[in-house]
Amino acid sequence: MIIQTTRFGEVEYEQNEEITFVNGVLGFEQMNQFVFMDHPGSPFQFLQSTLDPDLAFVVTDPFSFFQKYEFDLTDTVKNKLNLHSDMDVQIKVIITVRSETDITANLKAPIVINQSENKAVQLILDNPDYQIRHSIIMGGPSDADLIEE
Repeated sequence: MIIQTTRFGEVEYEQNEEITFVNGVLGFEQMNQFVFMDHPGSPFQFLQSTLDPDLAFVVTDPFSFFQKYEFDLTDTVKNKLNLHSDMDVQIKVIITVRSETDITANLKAPIVINQSENKAVQLILDNPDYQIRHSIIMGGPSDADLIEE
């Protein structure tokens, strides 16, 4: 399949690479079809909408930056994603880049993906330690408890 995107031009992908968000992405609930695009040599990927050429998010594996980041998946989430094995779970968080020194991760609303079913949900965690703007630049004061030393 081929989509025309604003940022990346023409992008080709296989149907089995498309991720379906069960409830859409927060703030973009109607946008529920996405593909991951690698950013070579970087811990980041792009999550590009296949429905809207203008919509793409920068995402990453949060454990690359926050080794102590953790949360439990409820049975409701597992059922929505048809999850039967922890081996199928992949976690991503949305990154916001404001400048070279102001790059943050949204740990409050992780994306949980069932890799075998290509289904995803974005959760809102009820943990006051996780905010929508955790600095991924080492030394951020609000992240000291999440970074392994």
